[in-house]
Amino acid sequence: MIVGIRDTPVSESDPYSAQMRKRMIEHRYAGEDVEAWIMPDIEGISYGRKVGYEVRETEDIPTEVFEVSATGVRGGNRANVSERVMEFMIAEGIWDGE
Repeated sequence: MIVGIRDTPVSESDPYSAQMRKRMIEHRYAGEDVEAWIMPDIEGISYGRKVGYEVRETEDIPTEVFEVSATGVRGGNRANVSERVMEFMIAEGIWDGE
């Protein structure tokens, strides 16, 4: 699986660089068949002919993935953050563990 990371600048609403977000994902999925790629900040994907691959929407994403809110996490709600990601963020000095 490939996880695409939008290459957006650090801002108040997005305080982590694309490189840091990539490292978080790589840490979380270490040892699994998952790659993280930094991609341009695109608005859409369009094609006009058969491109040689299938474009499909994944329907088997666990519901807890949709419950995670980065805004909520930055605001102090860590309830939906996996232990592995939390350990990484504490080690990187992103969280203080509180």
